[in-house]
Amino acid sequence: MKVSFFSKNNTLGLADSRQAFFHLLNSHQIMKIYKVEALNYYSKITRDKDHIIKSSGEEIQNLLNEYSKDGWTLASTDATTFGSAMYVYLYFEKEVAE
Repeated sequence: MKVSFFSKNNTLGLADSRQAFFHLLNSHQIMKIYKVEALNYYSKITRDKDHIIKSSGEEIQNLLNEYSKDGWTLASTDATTFGSAMYVYLYFEKEVAE
């Protein structure tokens, strides 16, 4: 749907802009949906302290590419450790019309 914010003489009147804005707002209500992807990685005995980062980078990048193809964007990330495991949380969001 195309909404014009200009009147016939190409000036933007206050009443016209309010009417167009509320028409646009009421005709397409946008809602965000969220999804969480949890990944876990385990530490191994090695001299390389960054081995989890190096080994997980490709997997995480592939996951980001998959989600972005479907219109998802990365909203936030978080990570925590417990014992020898590292848990990475990727929070995605997507706008959908109702």
